Amino acid sequence: FFKQKTAYEIYQCDWSSDVCSSDLPALAMMSGLSSKGLPTSVQFVGRYFDDATVLRVAAAYERATPWHKKRPPIG
Repeated sequence: FFKQKTAYEIYQCDWSSDVCSSDLPALAMMSGLSSKGLPTSVQFVGRYFDDATVLRVAAAYERATPWHKKRPPIG
């Protein structure tokens, strides 16, 4: 009936339960910092079995933005 998931899989699905349960390829990455210095994220979701497009879009986003070079303040 339902596939039993590991704790790690359940944790991963908590961030995007609709996408996770759909089995669509998805990737989340940093998209900026909030006014309080906390990281924000963007999620790219693709068509079934089109993982390559999701990776290409994420790579293009990374090249076009500086966020992959930023780190949130610690403390």
